Amino acid sequence: MCEDEVWVLVFKPNISQSGAACNPLQTLNRIRYNQGFLREALKKNYANPEFTQQEKRQKVAEERKAEKHRDGEKKQLERWLEEMKTVRDKAVGEILSELAESYPDVLETALLDALVEQPFLRQVCKSDQSALENYRSSPALASMINPSLESHAQERIQAIRTKYASEIAAIEQQIAALQAA
Repeated sequence: MCEDEVWVLVFKPNISQSGAACNPLQTLNRIRYNQGFLREALKKNYANPEFTQQEKRQKVAEERKAEKHRDGEKKQLERWLEEMKTVRDKAVGEILSELAESYPDVLETALLDALVEQPFLRQVCKSDQSALENYRSSPALASMINPSLESHAQERIQAIRTKYASEIAAIEQQIAALQAA
């Protein structure tokens, strides 16, 4: 049978004059049906337009739901990422604070170097306070002094950064995967 041809089976019951039961398989005729609605419907895959519209609406609704779910997951992961970075920075800050208390001479030298490099920090630095008090009261000043303090506890600080780096990288990969989807 060619692919352009549609065969329709027609059963013609053979009813005997005596009223015996009919056997539809007894006379089986095949009619070649080359043209008409049936052939065209099969070629074009006709369907109920309301059904196709309903399918499209369902598909769009499912896509919206999936996108909304992905956006929610992405926002949650971004919050976790920020929390991880904050926790990491606090842990490093605590170590640097301990170092500032433990090495007042290093802190004093670093403060003087920072004031020479960045004269605007003189406005932040108060002469009636100690170097440690100035360090604690001014985040700008602390950020300038921290590199000098880090050299005294590189292993500890690096261990914290390494610990959180793997967790942060995993979260960033999950966010990238959600963005790609």
